[in-house]
Amino acid sequence: CHSCNTGLNALNDEFDGWRDELDFQVVAICTDDARGSSRAKSKAKANDWPFTLLFDKNQDLKRAMNVIAVPYFMVTDKDGTIVYSRAG
Repeated sequence: CHSCNTGLNALNDEFDGWRDELDFQVVAICTDDARGSSRAKSKAKANDWPFTLLFDKNQDLKRAMNVIAVPYFMVTDKDGTIVYSRAG
């Protein structure tokens, strides 16, 4: 979606600078159907996003994490504890 792309592009713009200071990774999870997932793969490749891209085609993870709206951003610490989250 447009909002997801905007958010990932913003992260990409800052990624290298942040990586110089912190050890972290970004995981983007696509909840689109097969057609949307194909577009997401193409978009990630075209933008050369350095993120791990995963696919939740049945939205099982989305339901398990109680995500109501996308894009949904979550930051976890090194132990996996959610320290920040935001929908939209």
